[in-house]
Amino acid sequence: MHKYTLLIFIIIFLNAPFCEGNDTLLLKYNKWSEKYRINNPEKAVKFSLKALKEISESTPDTLKGITYKYLGLALYFNGALQEAIQSYEQALSFFEKAHSSGGIYDCLNNMAAAYKALGDYDKAFQYNEKALRINKAMDNPKNYANTYHNIGEIYHINYRYIPAIYYYLTAIRYEKAIQSPEGLSETYMNMGAVLEENGLYDHALIYYSEALSNFNKTGNIYRLGQCHNNLGVLYTRIGDYYAAKTHFQNSLVYKDSVHNTEGKITSLINLGNLSMIFNDTTKAKQYYQQAIQLQLAETHKEDFAYDLKRLSSETDDYFFFWISETVNEEDYGIVAQNLFNKGYINYVIGNRTDAIACFLNSLEIAEYNKMLFLVRDNCKYLSASYEELRDYKQALHYAKRLIGINDSIQAQSINDMLNISANIPHVLQKTSISEDNVKPSKNLNRKLFVSTGFLLILFLIVYFLVRKSSVRSNRSY
Repeated sequence: MHKYTLLIFIIIFLNAPFCEGNDTLLLKYNKWSEKYRINNPEKAVKFSLKALKEISESTPDTLKGITYKYLGLALYFNGALQEAIQSYEQALSFFEKAHSSGGIYDCLNNMAAAYKALGDYDKAFQYNEKALRINKAMDNPKNYANTYHNIGEIYHINYRYIPAIYYYLTAIRYEKAIQSPEGLSETYMNMGAVLEENGLYDHALIYYSEALSNFNKTGNIYRLGQCHNNLGVLYTRIGDYYAAKTHFQNSLVYKDSVHNTEGKITSLINLGNLSMIFNDTTKAKQYYQQAIQLQLAETHKEDFAYDLKRLSSETDDYFFFWISETVNEEDYGIVAQNLFNKGYINYVIGNRTDAIACFLNSLEIAEYNKMLFLVRDNCKYLSASYEELRDYKQALHYAKRLIGINDSIQAQSINDMLNISANIPHVLQKTSISEDNVKPSKNLNRKLFVSTGFLLILFLIVYFLVRKSSVRSNRSY
């Protein structure tokens, strides 16, 4: 009897999850999605998709909205921004049916963040404005903090520092009131960035340090990696290279732990640059090589070529050996053109140093692959860039190369034309031209003489008739 009782309990226990209602499972999946959305967004997406399958006709609209919102957030952190927006739109429709102001606000706020990440700042601003209007009825300080922070970011990205600082400070006021360490840390980081970009390093250091302290308390590994990286850059600018190295190394550890490949690439490049400052070229090459491998895995081939140039300080052959080992030949042209495009953008915005670096890398690849027109364009802008930096020796050097490459292109064009003309069949025969074909005939001369005389006589007749009529009209007066 006891055996059967035990067996029944085991069966009930094993089937307990299946005996739960759909909404109970849905809530659990949503909770797991929320738990993993930052540190493991792929896992969060899987849980959200499972939650969607549990939605039934009896599921309340509010819960449907929450489920789609959580899916949108998981997709957002996974980098699938367009899909995230679609999920937010579906969530918004359910929240509107349920007349849930809080849900509507969340969707509008999240959509603004997604559009901002896509670079569509006009739409991002519009959705933030809508979110603010919704929140006025609720008067929720947390929502005010979020939206003011987001609007500050839009101004910040567009280099409008004064309104950015205003909105950040307003957000900080609300975040302190509601005691939100995560939100406060995010805004501290952005304030630090604004101040750093304006050369106020001491003030920036205060905000970054506060952000780091808060993130340590909350255990947000993803943001800890970013915060350490920002501090590393700041200490590099200040000149405290040992402190910078410590922060870059910490950043790399945190980014590696959350599989943040983009962040790892940035940290590795920063460590490589710092190693060059310490004149440790061996260590620098190790960092750059790791960054290159990650860039290739992420198909960032234009960045790969830029960073690979740092490895070629010893011999040019080393540079091209690496290219041949890692990039297919058909990618050379794409890499060179992308580097030139990046250089041109830097040139236009006035960043001559970065522009020159890109042009030099593009030129090297273009020359190696005999891409004459791209060689010409790189030489042209290198000459202009060096001239504006008052490095007239280099400017003259590339100007001379530009003249030489133009001559080469012209010579090649002439050769191409000659080759084309050589392939045309000689079907035209020489024709003899006799004097009869050149000299005008006597009949033609006679006709010209007669017609000219006739016109002269006609003119004289008309002239005398007009004069006679004029005399008569004068007499009538």
